[in-house]
Amino acid sequence: MHGIPTQLYNLKLNILAVREHAGKLVEEEIQKALQTIYDNQYDETGQNKLDLWQRKLVEWYLLEIRANGLNTQEADKKKLLSSWGSFIDKYRTEYM
Repeated sequence: MHGIPTQLYNLKLNILAVREHAGKLVEEEIQKALQTIYDNQYDETGQNKLDLWQRKLVEWYLLEIRANGLNTQEADKKKLLSSWGSFIDKYRTEYM
């Protein structure tokens, strides 16, 4: 009984996590900081300075910012993208 119900529960938790952090992710300074961390993850010898979980977390935040249009600063685009929020959530729960 672990299959689909567990996957849906985990997906709903992911959606809640995105909504919880979305307020912070809208801030341009946070977006720039995440991008800087991602861009500077390698030191001068080519070694990765981030642990795997840190790298995945930063990548996940950056992807969520782009997927939800949080990186858009224009008012018209923000309004349009925010109207698609429920559609995105429905798509995620049904198809992912």
